[in-house]
Amino acid sequence: MNLVMFAVGTVISITYIIGLVWNIGYRVKESKEEKYGYYSRHSQPEQDEL
Repeated sequence: MNLVMFAVGTVISITYIIGLVWNIGYRVKESKEEKYGYYSRHSQPEQDEL
């Protein structure tokens, strides 16, 4: 019984880690494609300043 619980916990943990790494990679790729970075957002003047 302990071995089964260990195996299930391992599968859940590995699935979570794979999903986390995939999500981080997807967000980085999406950010590079849209070129939205901190400096591109914050170096622009506000609309009312134009």
